[in-house]
Amino acid sequence: MAHLISILQNERGLNTPGIIKYPFWQVTYRNPEATYACINYGDAIMIFCLTRSVLKNKEVSQNAEKIIARLPKKERKNMHDIWNPWHGCRKCSEGCENCYMYFLDRMREQDGSRIYRTKNGFRYPLSKDRQGKYKVKSGEMIRVCMTSDFFLEEADKWRDDAWSVMRERKDVKFFLLTKRPERVSSCLPYDWGDGWENVFFNVTCENQRRADERIPILFELPFKHKGIMTAPLIGPVDIEKYLAAGQIEQVICGGENYDGSRLCRYEWVKLLSDQCRKYGVTFNFIETGTCFAVGEKVYRIPDKRTQSQQAFRSGLNYKGKEIRFHLTDEWGYDIPEGELYVPHYHPVTCVECSNRLTCNGCSDCGKCF
Repeated sequence: MAHLISILQNERGLNTPGIIKYPFWQVTYRNPEATYACINYGDAIMIFCLTRSVLKNKEVSQNAEKIIARLPKKERKNMHDIWNPWHGCRKCSEGCENCYMYFLDRMREQDGSRIYRTKNGFRYPLSKDRQGKYKVKSGEMIRVCMTSDFFLEEADKWRDDAWSVMRERKDVKFFLLTKRPERVSSCLPYDWGDGWENVFFNVTCENQRRADERIPILFELPFKHKGIMTAPLIGPVDIEKYLAAGQIEQVICGGENYDGSRLCRYEWVKLLSDQCRKYGVTFNFIETGTCFAVGEKVYRIPDKRTQSQQAFRSGLNYKGKEIRFHLTDEWGYDIPEGELYVPHYHPVTCVECSNRLTCNGCSDCGKCF
């Protein structure tokens, strides 16, 4: 039980926190390899003979990253779930109006409309550690171009190289999302055939207009795995007739954040959830967005962790039919189930995280604190 980490939230007082913590102090004291990490909102005592402690009596928001930084490195997990081979985008529909990438770039005094190939991250899925092993493990799900669009016209000159990376990593799942499905058929690689098993293709449907425009195109495209992203959900979307066709394996839904933060309504989300349940399709309500309405009551929820927690507590998430990816190694042999990546979830912060249904697991980075 090396490197025990105890994370506690306490009420003010001296006696009760000590009683709660005492067993953890004992275990840490007896185990020379253990490290004790404690987070308190109020005044709480710390046993003085326990020198292998990380923190005492500090605010969570100010010290979470310091806690993680002082933990032994072998206990820290690195996530590999985002790959941005290029950055920047052009707005093309209603969902782009308050784009989070534009907002974040502006905070960095950058221009989100400037599109460029990333220097250090382009071949990221092929990067290896000092032992020569891939940093991205077999079976992981990587979200591609989260600060752009994979089928952006300006990226045509780089896309073949990106396809080559995916071709080489047949053991990794790549999540593609686009608002430009009309461009896809002309952008597929020469050896695509009826689709690659390790690519999960999704279209964004922020409102009914875009759903009716993009989903029929999605159905005509040769992909083994298909999904829908209704985020930011800025209006009611009825997808029952599309789910009935049997091609959609997953629907992800979320409200809007940052600039503008248009209203998302509970009844819109529930409609999608009910329709997915009817057809056995996984539905993941990842976050409420900043402005969320339940009936006549409008809630303002600026904190994204709270948004995720409230989405989880809504009870609208649904685990549908299992999505099976036929992953192979570099020689084309099937990878045994026991050798595939298994997501890790934090015993505290991940319990009510609504992303858990479809995410790649927790990195223990401390940001959720």
